[in-house]
Amino acid sequence: MYHTLANCLPICQAKNGVQLRLSVADLSSRQLATGAAQRLATVHDTKHRLEIPKVRLVEVSPRDGLQNEEKVLSLDDKITFINMLETAGLSTIEIASFVNPVKVPQMADAAALTRQFCSRSKNIGGLSPTFQVLVANMRGFEEAAEAGAQEISLFTATTDAFCRANINTTVSESLKKFSVIAREAADRGIKTRGYVSCIFECPYQGKVAPTTVVQVARHLLDMGCYEVSLGDTLGVGTAGPTLNLMEELHRNNFPMETVAMHLHDTYGQALANILVSIVHGGVRVVDTAVAGLGGCPFASVPLPTSPRWVDPAAATAAVAAAAAAKRLEADEKWARSMISPGTTSKTTAVPHTVHHAHRTAGDICRPSMPPQAQVIYPRVAPGNVSTEDVVYMLENSGIDTGVRLEALLDASAFICSRLHRSSNSKAAAALSGRKEQEMMNRQFIRCESAD
Repeated sequence: MYHTLANCLPICQAKNGVQLRLSVADLSSRQLATGAAQRLATVHDTKHRLEIPKVRLVEVSPRDGLQNEEKVLSLDDKITFINMLETAGLSTIEIASFVNPVKVPQMADAAALTRQFCSRSKNIGGLSPTFQVLVANMRGFEEAAEAGAQEISLFTATTDAFCRANINTTVSESLKKFSVIAREAADRGIKTRGYVSCIFECPYQGKVAPTTVVQVARHLLDMGCYEVSLGDTLGVGTAGPTLNLMEELHRNNFPMETVAMHLHDTYGQALANILVSIVHGGVRVVDTAVAGLGGCPFASVPLPTSPRWVDPAAATAAVAAAAAAKRLEADEKWARSMISPGTTSKTTAVPHTVHHAHRTAGDICRPSMPPQAQVIYPRVAPGNVSTEDVVYMLENSGIDTGVRLEALLDASAFICSRLHRSSNSKAAAALSGRKEQEMMNRQFIRCESAD
């Protein structure tokens, strides 16, 4: 059972030995991000700043964000975008994923991007950000290593049903496969980072126990991952479950310096959960995406709480059956389904199950499920928490991120213009609006002066 906010209140150590206890009002689900942030900011303003070291942001928009967009950016645009992210002060940037370019055309230039940035990183040493790439299998790893990758990411999940739908293996099989890649990476001097999907809920098997999350994360550490990013893939987590997970990590003496949080903002809870993770859990690394790039595809997948949801065993069987059918299809038929995003005709597309953040928007079809499990599918909602919102919250709470917000807004405006889409960042919208208003005011004053 989840702990309530009332019995999980954190005590934060301030300078000069002064303790600050966040009140229940500060940690209420609606006021957590604003109330606690205001309390932290008040402490900062009175020169009793909390002893929270700099929080490092891992920018995932060039990979996790762009591969979910229908528009495929040019290599030059991607290079410009990543350079702008670097200029803004982001110290860790995930730039690409080594996957099948037919299935994921957005990542077809992964090798070129890796050569561009990782070779430069070697030349100038520690002055450059860390550039990460995601690999799905040994072939992807070999291609990444050949391109000069210095750091790779591996991904698994907390449930077998999700793993089967996403990478066609069980959790244990994926860990076994990735342990081989991690060993090979270590032998070549390449660092490895791990991802765990569905830390709160699985779209097939329902709620996930915190103990399961800890077990999977521990396996990733044991295989050699220096850091494990815990992902709320559905974006359903709130402050209570986040506190509960932090408690479980601490109970198991999990090294918190190795934990990162990758929280989707589907239900607008990501900022609250990030603040809980930092203040209560001691997390010091957060994954973010400029403009909130990377729509949450699971907003269009029925959750286990749906009235017409079938039992987990039936859902798991449906996933396995769909995966088996998919394997029987020819490569050209699979390619044809990728060329026609969203098609559901049996003659033009293979049976699809669930869409994951490591795939593309073109992968989305209705999952193959028993008739009694079919529900109405809402449109895709925002996914990754926006970097602008996180930077605004933390910096105005006296917590250093090393990121310059104004330069970040420039990067956000650039990528949104190239993708022909609007930003999902509330901070970006508000700050851009304020900037436009200030410019209009200055123009008005100049006109008045001229008269």
